[in-house]
Amino acid sequence: MVPLVGAPLLGAFASGCPGADGGVDPEPPTDDPRADVLRINELVVSNQTGCADAAGEFDDWIELVNLDDVDVTLDGVTISDDRTQRDKATLDGLSIPAGGRLLLFADSTPAQGPDHLPFKLSAAGEELLIFIDGAIVDEVIWVTATADQALARFPDGSGDFVSCATTTCGEENGAACP
Repeated sequence: MVPLVGAPLLGAFASGCPGADGGVDPEPPTDDPRADVLRINELVVSNQTGCADAAGEFDDWIELVNLDDVDVTLDGVTISDDRTQRDKATLDGLSIPAGGRLLLFADSTPAQGPDHLPFKLSAAGEELLIFIDGAIVDEVIWVTATADQALARFPDGSGDFVSCATTTCGEENGAACP
């Protein structure tokens, strides 16, 4: 993890996690090509005035991005805020267009639709992970976040996570970052 000046402690890791004996627990491999193009791109873990969902609620949100030039279906992809519970939410039935984005709302109200997750995110610190075939394909970890603070990749889709002054839900992360 790399501390950011004036921002929460963030980190992104591709594989492995410390085991009880101090070693690294091996991650199950995946040869699914979506692992190379599906990324967490931005999130707001204390949404007060930013993006609203279809019901007009200001829920915490996550933006996934498809870095490929073809549409990506999310059948079999799971997302969780707990690496020990890798199937907390399945994204079956959802897709992301080529070069596009998908907003998910972490509000513990999956009855509101397939883009609403059965868990919330904590501004006091947590992790968010995407899994394919049980393998972690992307993750972000934060220690603290303030109201309406965006944690976003800069440059968009491929860079490290940075704190952004303005949220850009559904749009390219730009001038508000870094």
